[in-house]
Amino acid sequence: MRVFFISIILTLLSTSGFSSEKEWKKYREATTEEDKIEALCDVAWSLKYQNQDSLSIYCDQVIERSNSINYKDGLAKGLCYKGLYHYFTDQYDSAIYLYDQSEKIYREINNESDLAKVLNYKGLAFYDLDIYDKAFEYYSESMAIKEGLDDERGVANSLNNIGTVYLIQENFEEAQSYFERALTIYIHLDDKFGESRAMHNIGIIYDEQGDFETAIDYYLKSIQIEIDNDANLSNIGLSYNNIGSLYADVERFDEALFYYNKALEIFEDLKHPSGIMLVHNNLSETSRFYEEYDESLAYARSSLAIADSIKAYDDVQIAHLNLALTYEAMNNVELAYSHYKLHNTISDSLNEAAKDAEIKQLKKNFEANTSYTKMKNAKSPLFKYKDNSTIKLWMFVLFTISITVVILQLYQIINWPTKAICFSLVLGGAFLYELLFIIFFELFYDFKNDFIPTPILIHIALYLIIVPTIIFTRDKILKT
Repeated sequence: MRVFFISIILTLLSTSGFSSEKEWKKYREATTEEDKIEALCDVAWSLKYQNQDSLSIYCDQVIERSNSINYKDGLAKGLCYKGLYHYFTDQYDSAIYLYDQSEKIYREINNESDLAKVLNYKGLAFYDLDIYDKAFEYYSESMAIKEGLDDERGVANSLNNIGTVYLIQENFEEAQSYFERALTIYIHLDDKFGESRAMHNIGIIYDEQGDFETAIDYYLKSIQIEIDNDANLSNIGLSYNNIGSLYADVERFDEALFYYNKALEIFEDLKHPSGIMLVHNNLSETSRFYEEYDESLAYARSSLAIADSIKAYDDVQIAHLNLALTYEAMNNVELAYSHYKLHNTISDSLNEAAKDAEIKQLKKNFEANTSYTKMKNAKSPLFKYKDNSTIKLWMFVLFTISITVVILQLYQIINWPTKAICFSLVLGGAFLYELLFIIFFELFYDFKNDFIPTPILIHIALYLIIVPTIIFTRDKILKT
């Protein structure tokens, strides 16, 4: 069993904060409010993984203090970091809204460098919402700005991120093209982290296409770079596990066992339960191949216990399947049947849960698209909330104004005996027209987010024709 982690680059804004103690010292030594705000931004960023609640609190302080002195760069950064807090806590819709506010300010003050990074963050949020066309759009816009700034590392990061969009959509040719372009730049810049991530992603492409030799080659190169540069051990462990699974797929279990044990050593040192569980399930399969059934059962039981404790039901299912296959190999039909039954029961439950989860995700995507569209299109102060009642209200206002003008004009040219009849006909006809107009658009108009809704545009056009015509007619009659 393999676990793919597609490497997406989260580019930092212009801040160097890694140690909150260092940044607090910078804050204390700052002599201006702007410098204090910048230092507070760095403090917030340094806590993004350690303490996200503190990240949120400090972002609020940055926003408040920047507003109080009209420091727009600090305000934009505070809004962006607050958006990152919502992103890290899976509140993608709120994150996108805050990124929008930050983007607007950066465009206003012409801070293209940080604007490119905010656009990248928006791409990440849409990617995690599975709205890949939007992710592609913002990654691409971010890259275009970076190219204009001659930001080679930023361009490489964007190329990598665009590649992940193609990869998730299984457009492997385009994905590989972008990853290789990113890799070329990373090698030129001697950016070892970027080089490792690009190689890992290329490895996934070959893995998905069944070219396991080439996939292993890229995985090993990626791992070696990370080892040489003291990178994330958890990622290294997952890569070793994936290589072991590739060898197991072609029944080269000696090599598989070697890499599984390397992965297990890392996960045990890290006390990483899900990593240990993953490798134990794989070692159960390998031990069964070597007919070491007691060992196979022990690994499967260990994996089952961990999976139960952390509620990893997919892995519970796999552990039961391993137990069933091992008992079957031992000719213990009763216990094999028992675990097969448990495996199938969990599988059926997971399929139902997957259907529910898919429906929830579709709803989530729709809501995210809808709310984002509303935020992007809320440009007109008159029609900020475009619904049927608002449109009808404005049509009634236009109707009232125009009827008043008509009556005032008629009052000057009609004698009193015919005034009542004329006024009744004008009002009655106008009300009938308005009623039919509203009914028509209620049935056939979709009330989309136009800057000015079509019914009102038609009303304006009609009244611009009717009212001047009446005034012109009145003047002609009075002259004669």
